[in-house]
Amino acid sequence: MRNLLLIFLFGCLLAVGSPAQPRADLENVALLTRFLTDGPLSSQDLQILAAELQSDYARDPEGAARSAREVQELLKAIAGLKNPVELGAVRQRLLGEFYLSQSQGQQSPTVGLILSRVQPLAFDPQERLLLTRSDLQAALEYVSFLGQLQGGAGLSSAQAELIAAQVVSNFSRLSPNEKAFLASARLMWTLVAQNWQRMSAQQQSAWRQQYTPPTPAAAPAGGIDPSVYRLMSQMSLQSHATTMNIIENMGGTGDYWQVVPQDY
Repeated sequence: MRNLLLIFLFGCLLAVGSPAQPRADLENVALLTRFLTDGPLSSQDLQILAAELQSDYARDPEGAARSAREVQELLKAIAGLKNPVELGAVRQRLLGEFYLSQSQGQQSPTVGLILSRVQPLAFDPQERLLLTRSDLQAALEYVSFLGQLQGGAGLSSAQAELIAAQVVSNFSRLSPNEKAFLASARLMWTLVAQNWQRMSAQQQSAWRQQYTPPTPAAAPAGGIDPSVYRLMSQMSLQSHATTMNIIENMGGTGDYWQVVPQDY
């Protein structure tokens, strides 16, 4: 079973224990940054990371070396994860902590780079979950895909805009399950979309026949339109678990996970 981390690091090898210490440290920080931002780094981005590392080593060599070891151990732990829910939770814990630290006035060029790339839209301080533009867009694509599985046309542009506005405005009011899914939707949707593309027409037809939409829950108090929430109700770990278990049962691509819904 392929490690999902490889998808999000674009095939890069994990540089753990490589020689030449500030270079190895930079490689590790760059890998972690790519995992968090889900995208490549430019030469200018790498210069920002390198400059902060050099500054840290000049100011506090022991502290910088300790932080570098922590990044190395974190990458080892991430590389050992295969469950996308666990990967998403790790990514979210880091993004949430970075967002909170910056909002409290703790400035870091690396953290600033990461947050500028993910484009925060909403933050739940109690759960420490950050909703990013990329994750929200992926959630909308995911919901549109599920609508097409049911024989519909998917979300219209107007529906997508309305849902996006409601999600951003009411993010803290959503259930922990819904927020956990939304905060990791890019990872979840990438996994589902890639499996769909690898399937034969026969497998895709079987998937359509097996999929049953979740029963919509009552909209939470606080201004979410009930008709919009019926569409939003598919944005949850339970819904994703249903989708992934169908894929698991069908077999065929050899790149599956069975997802067990969790309370976060």
